[in-house]
Amino acid sequence: MEKTIKVILLLVLFAILPGSGVLAEENGGNSDAVEKWRRLSPEEQATLKERFETWKSLPPAEKEALRKKFDRFRQLPPADQARIRENYQRFRGLSPDQRGQVVERFQRWQQMPPDRKQEMRRRYQRFQNLSPAQRENLIQRHERMQQKERRNAIAPEMQERRRKNR
Repeated sequence: MEKTIKVILLLVLFAILPGSGVLAEENGGNSDAVEKWRRLSPEEQATLKERFETWKSLPPAEKEALRKKFDRFRQLPPADQARIRENYQRFRGLSPDQRGQVVERFQRWQQMPPDRKQEMRRRYQRFQNLSPAQRENLIQRHERMQQKERRNAIAPEMQERRRKNR
């Protein structure tokens, strides 16, 4: 999943820097591409080279699937593209554990039956329609319920340990 995200970022980067120097040979030595390449810092050039090598190592079917996703991305309105870039930057700013949780939740969402997804969307919309005070109250109630569930889940383990230690 993270490899796919990196490759998509690479494709987005190629959209931002069309015909980067890495691809200058494929673009017939496009002088605009070469100039853009030269303006990159050495670190940026190294990153692009590394990502380009990753791209070259992908199987053709995976490259084609990523190209299609990238084409869909480029057809999105600029505001949607900006939102996707912002979300990706936020994702990159997360700790590895947090990124893992996001990926896990996304995978669970992908595996969820359509009717369950629809129910989740409906509940989210109802939550969004609550006043800020109502939302806060609901969040606090949920947190209290989770704490109680954790205590109840821990209690049997503690009882078992106490019994063994006697």
